[in-house]
Amino acid sequence: MKLLTTAALVASLCIISAPPVLAENIVGSVRTWKSMQADGWKSADGYDDNHMHNALYQAVVLDNYPWTNHFFLRSRDGGSLYLADKKSLTVRYIDIKPRDEYPLHLRIIYQGNNEGQGCYFAVVDDRMANYWTAVEDKLLYQYPAVENVDEKAAELKKQFTPEVMMMVKDNCVNKRQQAALAARRTEKDRELQQWVAQQSLAELCRRTGNC
Repeated sequence: MKLLTTAALVASLCIISAPPVLAENIVGSVRTWKSMQADGWKSADGYDDNHMHNALYQAVVLDNYPWTNHFFLRSRDGGSLYLADKKSLTVRYIDIKPRDEYPLHLRIIYQGNNEGQGCYFAVVDDRMANYWTAVEDKLLYQYPAVENVDEKAAELKKQFTPEVMMMVKDNCVNKRQQAALAARRTEKDRELQQWVAQQSLAELCRRTGNC
């Protein structure tokens, strides 16, 4: 699969060792829909190539791990989410509208440890950013001052609680693959540190002549 650039691959290695519950990690980007097609991908919705090109040009790749069967794509403008199925090589539009119609409030959560419900991805409508704005507008910046602010803020918060909109069953974290990726990351970090040290010595030599 040719979705990740070299820089994005390094980024993906950096997040692999994160805790087993992960909140939407950007691990790469799509060059073009044509590049995905070359790897065998197709639209599960029957959208034509022009539609898919416009939707996924420079889309970000979310939560693509070696052990999972799915990952997500978010359009460059943040307005659309797609579910990518690695087994069928299909990309499906997620037709979910957040309560406030602001697409970026749809977040992806990966539950990588089985805590009784199996492992899964969840699409969550998270409106907490709006909550703080509402607190400021309705409670903090009012004249005359609002009384019992804490109590009213707690009541207001109920309107902005996150809501699970969709769940996709998937594999749990593969500890062996996770460890292998962490080891590769460590080696890359070591190589980068050596390169930085060499560049620093070269710059010191250039400035002082003490070689």
